[in-house]
Amino acid sequence: MFEKEISHWATPSNHYLPQIPLEKFDTLITKASTNFDKAQQGFTVNFNEHESPLIWTETGGGRGLQLNHIVKHATLSPQNELVTQVNTSNELGDLVDNLHRTVASLARSVMKTLVFWF
Repeated sequence: MFEKEISHWATPSNHYLPQIPLEKFDTLITKASTNFDKAQQGFTVNFNEHESPLIWTETGGGRGLQLNHIVKHATLSPQNELVTQVNTSNELGDLVDNLHRTVASLARSVMKTLVFWF
């Protein structure tokens, strides 16, 4: 539920690359998807100045706690060259999300049992 917000809060600011002007996003997406197969499979565009302009998952991903979740960040240099950085994802957000799903599932099971008994 709050996975993204918690992960962002717990991730050091040096894990994010500088934001770019809106008109350069097409260039960034084209360069990233041309140079990285995983970027062709899917990516996230961020317009927030405190996040990298483009990110995608290199390994891991999906639901559950993943200790091998590698995220690639991309931006453009002032000369319009592609700049990338690899970071591991922040496990705190994944852990809270996993706990949230587990507790919600347990609560539904308990409620069904209570309804059955009454």
